[in-house]
Amino acid sequence: SSGINAEYGGKSKDAPEAVNSRLFVGNLPATGVQLTRFAEVFAQYGTVLDASLHTRFGFIQFDCAEVARRASEEMNGSLFEGSRIDVNVASERRKRRSPSEILKENTVKKIPRKQV
Repeated sequence: SSGINAEYGGKSKDAPEAVNSRLFVGNLPATGVQLTRFAEVFAQYGTVLDASLHTRFGFIQFDCAEVARRASEEMNGSLFEGSRIDVNVASERRKRRSPSEILKENTVKKIPRKQV
């Protein structure tokens, strides 16, 4: 899903200092989470450059890794709108493969006929 995005702050989320400053927030309530409220809760730790919400999870992008680390340590396991959330520094984005790439990997190539 594409999720909902909002831009905050004046820095680019792609800036070199933004490496390791993206948090994954899991176990969000299934419905009713507002993007501005979600971002504001994390903004108490520092400048939020980007926030996105998906079904039961979201991402927060800070302007520096140190702020993200501190927010992760303090927010992990805390209650957010009635749900105990999981907050961790996000891992590298996985490159999505197209269906044709997956099909090519799982297709058997020409196999020589066995002589009996």
